[in-house]
This record gives sequence, C-alpha cells and structure tokens, in this order.
Amino acid sequence: MTNWKPPDKPVAVPHTIKEIERPKFSLIAILVDFFLPAVLALLGVRYLGEIGLISQEHILPCAVLFIAGYVLLRLKQIVLWVILIYQRFASDKLRLACVFQPTCSEYMYQSIRKYGLAAGMARGIRRLLRCHEPNGGRDEP
Repeated sequence: MTNWKPPDKPVAVPHTIKEIERPKFSLIAILVDFFLPAVLALLGVRYLGEIGLISQEHILPCAVLFIAGYVLLRLKQIVLWVILIYQRFASDKLRLACVFQPTCSEYMYQSIRKYGLAAGMARGIRRLLRCHEPNGGRDEP
C-alpha cells in the first residue's frame, strides 16, 4: 500500500465563463459614438445643399435618411449602451430581484455580444420570461 495524502492546495479549475471586455460608461463616449456623426451628417447635407447637389426642399429628408441609416448600422451598439445605462442607473431593488446568475441584464448583454442582435435579444427575452420564483440558478448564454 502507498501512503497517499491529499495535496496541500486545491487544484485550480479553469473558469468556464469568458470575461467580456466592456466599454466604460461615459457621456462623452455616447456623444462621440452617436451625436457627433449625426451632427456631421447634418452639416454634410447642408453643405451639399449649398453647393447645389441637393435642392433646398430635400435637405431635411436627406439628413433624416442619413441619420436613420447610421442608427440602423449601429443598432447593436445602441442596445448595448441602453443595457449599460440600465445597469448603471436602475435601482438595486429592481436589478437584484433576478433569480438567475448572471443577472438577466448581464445575460442579455453577453448574448447580444456573442450571438448578434436578433438572436441575442431573442435569448434575453426568453430568459426574462423565465425570471420568476420556480426557476433560477446558473445559466450561461
């Protein structure tokens, strides 16, 4: 027989959850990401109107189309910013009522980052619908 004894230190098990690099929430980042391009689009359309490439009655519709196209291109980022704003400013009573780990907002954030906007939102909404007392526990996106 061998004199087996347990190791002094427990063996570290690799963590299975991937850490997601998250942007820091700041109003300057929101201004740079969303409002600055909108202002530049408005100025560009106004300039095109001044040099005669766009008629005066078409300046406003063209500006709206530029801004709408930009918002559609950045919709995923906008939804992620809305989730970050919720996590930052929602009351603790509301945010900590989730019965799952990670919380539902964190799950939706991770699933949108991992699967894209449509599939991530669908997974997050399904999770929100399950977020009540008989359910709960650990749930990975």
